[in-house]
Amino acid sequence: MNKKAYVLFLTLIIVVIFSVVSLNYFQIKSLKTENIKSQIVYIQAQNHMDFLEDISKEYDFISKFEIQNNDFEIYAIKENSKIHYFVKSKEDEVNIHKSKDLEAILK
Repeated sequence: MNKKAYVLFLTLIIVVIFSVVSLNYFQIKSLKTENIKSQIVYIQAQNHMDFLEDISKEYDFISKFEIQNNDFEIYAIKENSKIHYFVKSKEDEVNIHKSKDLEAILK
């Protein structure tokens, strides 16, 4: 082989290595961004859950209490001696559910 073939082969190896490294970098960056987005949605859902618990203490409802929201399904259901709180994201896979005894809430 002559000198041009070695230079071409070395250039090809460098391009392949650079492509693999940059692809790996952007995949990791994309995953980090997705994780941060999921954390933000979970924090929003937790805030909605706290708000729903506070509101349900102040207002007496018969069976179901719902708060309208574009991004989340927020509602509480009263069954027998318990209240079930639900917060579900409409776009992401974030779902929070809590249930409490009515006696503990009224105290």
